[in-house]
Amino acid sequence: MAELTKRTCVQLYPSDIEQASRIIRTCTALHQSQLFDEVIFLGASETHEDPEPVRHSGGFLVQHFHRSVDRQAGFLQKALWTRAHSKRLVQKCVDLNPSVVAIRTLAYLATGAEVKRRTGAKLIYDIHELETETEGLGRNKKALYKFLEQKYISKVDGAVVVADGIADWYQQAYSIPRPAVVRAVPDADQSLLGRFSPTVKELLGVPPSELLFAYVGLLEAGRQIPDILSFFESSPKGKHVLFLGMGSMETAIRSAAEKHAHIHFLPAVAPNEVVSRLEGIDVGIVGVGGGGLSHRFALPNKFFQPLFAGAPVIVPNLPEIASLVQKLGCGWVLGDGPHALSERLSTLSLEEVQEKKRSVPIATAEFNWKKESDTLIQAYANLIRSSS
Repeated sequence: MAELTKRTCVQLYPSDIEQASRIIRTCTALHQSQLFDEVIFLGASETHEDPEPVRHSGGFLVQHFHRSVDRQAGFLQKALWTRAHSKRLVQKCVDLNPSVVAIRTLAYLATGAEVKRRTGAKLIYDIHELETETEGLGRNKKALYKFLEQKYISKVDGAVVVADGIADWYQQAYSIPRPAVVRAVPDADQSLLGRFSPTVKELLGVPPSELLFAYVGLLEAGRQIPDILSFFESSPKGKHVLFLGMGSMETAIRSAAEKHAHIHFLPAVAPNEVVSRLEGIDVGIVGVGGGGLSHRFALPNKFFQPLFAGAPVIVPNLPEIASLVQKLGCGWVLGDGPHALSERLSTLSLEEVQEKKRSVPIATAEFNWKKESDTLIQAYANLIRSSS
């Protein structure tokens, strides 16, 4: 009797798995679905290289190749490294002979197409933003990104995106079937609520009767961080802010926290620990940087994480994120004026926050990872079915 072919799914992304919470959830869900005999993540790390795949706690295999350029490197350096790394990935995939290969970023779309050509694998484009429409790309880089996507999108057998606006854009721009929408919702079962003791307010010395706001995510320019710092440097009565994360503005935030009693900083924690670390905050501030369509369609992890920690959110007036907050009543949508955030921070009362907190369980019931993962698994199952 002939031996059954092993069904393997390979996920490709040029970063460390431990900083890619959405990919961890994806790989774990696919492993648990038993659609595949093996799910393997192939990534890159600036600190180490895995000679052989190692088993992740989510059940899937992980192998990192060494990333010889850091995130501050120039475009040419990154491009040269990506080209060399792509060759290694293609050969590794040929050795693995996957049934499905998932590309997690536009930079590897050509790599995925080559893996498909050499192995016959189904190709899925599973991305977290609209990369060709992000602000700050520069004219030449944007033109290159658009060229690559237009050239290789026809090789894609299925696509997964994080927001309805992005799905609609891909369908209209390339006349392809509408991508599946799988939102970047935390897995409540893996959020580790109650892990940290003392609570965040106790740790920071914030009295229970005072409001603690929290900014979560990359600490980078263009995300209203200067506005937040400016407001809390005035030591507003009964109000504090916590910055949780890392980025180029970390030094400035740490300095402000040392000088001002109402500003606090905690270093980044593992992706599956963010919700637990936020437990006890009163309001999440969702800063979405940049402009362009990718910015308008944003629906990032940092929108969901405060909600799953039990806190309502303050969000910018962007279509995807604002419509959800308005529909579910789980926070406040900022106006478009330059002082909208500081005005909202100054007028919020403890009573108003407590009222909004009552709507948060409704939101987290709507944003259910089980529901999202079912959509994800169905998208991959469709590919397997079409190849049978």
